[in-house]
Amino acid sequence: MINVIETLLDYIKNSSTDDPPPRPHIGETMGCWLYFTALAEEIPALETCLNTTTNSELLKLAQDSKNLAESQIDTLKKLMIKEGIPLPEIPATKPKSDPNSIPLGAKATDSEIANLISIKIASNIVMCSTY
Repeated sequence: MINVIETLLDYIKNSSTDDPPPRPHIGETMGCWLYFTALAEEIPALETCLNTTTNSELLKLAQDSKNLAESQIDTLKKLMIKEGIPLPEIPATKPKSDPNSIPLGAKATDSEIANLISIKIASNIVMCSTY
């Protein structure tokens, strides 16, 4: 019974303080950094996909995926800045190019692009929900 009362007193004392919330611990910071880096790496890959395919469905999927990644990175960037977590460098955007001017041996197939997009989305969902 004494442990229950002590626990309740500790809870009341800790919940009534005006102290600021604790800073993120190293695991949370690492999770933010990894997710931010994964998103920052995904955006240029999706831009390359947009420059490679002519398939209209795949172009829409790649553009939607890019928009989602940009939205997520913006949200995460705000959180990291607020929490004092330094931001990693992000790559520059890719310039637009003509998919028909890329030699066949140098460009990804539509199937490879679809697989890349599905794997990136799945891994980012897991990463986002983990941290």
